[in-house]
Amino acid sequence: MAEKECDNCGDKTERKYLGKIRGKNLCKKCRTKVRNKRREETIDKAGIKDELKSLDRKIRNDWQRKNYRKKNPFKEKKIINEIPIPKGTTRGKVKQKNKSESYLGFKESQVMLKIIMGRGMDFEDAKEELKRIKEELKITREKMKEQNKPEKEIKLKEQQMLEEMYKY
Repeated sequence: MAEKECDNCGDKTERKYLGKIRGKNLCKKCRTKVRNKRREETIDKAGIKDELKSLDRKIRNDWQRKNYRKKNPFKEKKIINEIPIPKGTTRGKVKQKNKSESYLGFKESQVMLKIIMGRGMDFEDAKEELKRIKEELKITREKMKEQNKPEKEIKLKEQQMLEEMYKY
């Protein structure tokens, strides 16, 4: 192809890569320099440099949010495969109504619901089953209290019952 010289820098470039700005044939590098200078001059004359910076920040933030949402559409919840160990109270003094140190906390009851529903029960039936299990724990505690058994034995019995319920 035919090569011509750039009017600004004098480098030989192919004719299809030359462009005309203000009547001069310029190469790609020179054209970008001229355009950037022109852009800076117009921004300085208009006095909108601060506004452009704030708009640029807003646009950049919007793009970052959109791209993050595209890449991470859903945060997956951790699936609990392990059987949780029944928790005990961590406080020094235990309230009167919750004397037991083995109880079903919120997460444990959720896991029990999943286990029960996995056996083929509906959600409502599983809820009732969970209530029955909690009542059973209360009743065994009361029976052992009536038999005047020590607190350690009662706690061990409750923990064993909970562990058995997780297994089957």
